Amino acid sequence: MLKKKRVGIIICIKYLKQNKVIIIEEIYVGGKDISRYITACFFGFDKEKKIKIIARGGYIKKAIDILAILIRDHIKDPEYSIVVKSESFENRNVSAIEIVLSGDKKKD
Repeated sequence: MLKKKRVGIIICIKYLKQNKVIIIEEIYVGGKDISRYITACFFGFDKEKKIKIIARGGYIKKAIDILAILIRDHIKDPEYSIVVKSESFENRNVSAIEIVLSGDKKKD
C-alpha cells in the first residue's frame, strides 16, 4: 500500500501491483443518509472504475441497499464481489461486509 488519504466518508487507497498503481476508493457506511453514500460512490466512479463499500454491524443492510440502488439505477454492466467477515471491535466480534463494485456510469 502506498498512500491512504481520508476525505469525508471516502478513503482513497493506492496499491502498487505489478509496477502499476491501482486506486480503489473506499466508502465507509455509517449513520449518514443513504443519498450521501450514493453521491460518494459517484465521486469514486469519477476518479476510478472500481470502488469498495465497507460496513460493520447494523450498517450492513444500508451497504446492501446502496449496492442495489447503484446497480438498478446508476451502473451499466456492473461487476461486484462481496466478502462477509467478522472483525474484533471493542473486545467483541462484529460482522462486517466489503463490497467491491466496478462498472460504467449510465448516461442520463
